[in-house]
Amino acid sequence: MKEWLEICEEFHAEECAKEIDENTANIPSCLRVIDVEENRLVTVTPGLRYIALSYVWGQVSSVFQYRTTKSNFQRRTEKGGLDGVVFPRTIRDAIVLVGLLGQRYLWVDAVCIIQDDDTDQAVQISSMNIIYGASHLTVVAASGSDAEAGLSRAHADSPSADLVQHMETVQGVRMMLPLKKIARSPL
Repeated sequence: MKEWLEICEEFHAEECAKEIDENTANIPSCLRVIDVEENRLVTVTPGLRYIALSYVWGQVSSVFQYRTTKSNFQRRTEKGGLDGVVFPRTIRDAIVLVGLLGQRYLWVDAVCIIQDDDTDQAVQISSMNIIYGASHLTVVAASGSDAEAGLSRAHADSPSADLVQHMETVQGVRMMLPLKKIARSPL
């Protein structure tokens, strides 16, 4: 994946930079991300580079175990404030991936938006396109039925072991796409 980022930066960094800059100029002032090194929530400042995670929540009741609320928000902004939080596999995998990519910050909706604060939710939910658009990279974990599925290929039991990556140019943008392996019949 690190190589993919390098390819993106080499071949279309200017196009992405324009869109990221436009989105960054419009991010909500209350936007927070997980600092994976200090294990806490921090407010996004100009120029801060973050990775966004898009994933399947699954049963909403499971989110109550790790979501940010008014009652735990202050603690989560302190260094080590996320210690002891039991995140589902997909979020744990994304935290590891951020570090492996040499990055530091991760945006996860259930953790970075205060879930029982109507104002915080309204501002950030209405800005989702900007939040994802301003991210350096968005990791999409859509292969599972819930947040415990994990990121594809991150584990030996990953359901996507039969996927290969293929580069395509879509509307002038080079993208890495997962494709199912096709069994070739002998001719």
